[in-house]
Amino acid sequence: MIWTRRILQGHSTESVALGIEACKIFKDVTGADLALWSPLGGMPYNALAWTQTAEDFNEAVERAFKCGVSDAWTHLMQRASGTATTIPELPDNVYNFHAISSNFTPHTVGTVVMGTSLTMKDGADYFGALKYLTEWCEVAASATGAGVIVSIPMFGAAGVIEISNFYPNAKSAEDGRNAAMASTTWLTKFMEGGVFFNSGMNRTAIIRIA
Repeated sequence: MIWTRRILQGHSTESVALGIEACKIFKDVTGADLALWSPLGGMPYNALAWTQTAEDFNEAVERAFKCGVSDAWTHLMQRASGTATTIPELPDNVYNFHAISSNFTPHTVGTVVMGTSLTMKDGADYFGALKYLTEWCEVAASATGAGVIVSIPMFGAAGVIEISNFYPNAKSAEDGRNAAMASTTWLTKFMEGGVFFNSGMNRTAIIRIA
């Protein structure tokens, strides 16, 4: 599966309205979901994010071509690029991912995603790290009840891997986080990650608003 994310450095009534409109047009043009996310914590307070998932990279490229020949999409992007609150946009981040839990429902409004970006240590065993992450996500899914995925960049910063926990709403996200912190199994597996990853990590929380 392919997971793409684009960050909009703007968060206002106008930019949110444009983002919601973009989700509708994207669906009309491509038949696929484009999700609009707002930060809850750990992201720039004035940022929004668009994401989509596809079965493979070719499907994502085909959608881009459809948008490229769509007058409605082109006109919307022209409006967005001329609006100070919606630029600059950071380039798409494109990831391969695999799901650990079947509770993976990123395209439901109200879904909360708790994300963690990890950077591998120099010389760390890459395949050993992936094996650890698979085990870690199984523990996390069991402890929190969340849908969990590991995301590996297709291009961009080398050695950065993301883990995302998907909850149906904010209450379940809070409950899941509390359950994890109370779990000895969760904490023990978490500490094992120090063999592969640097101690610094970037954590984010976002909620789908369209």
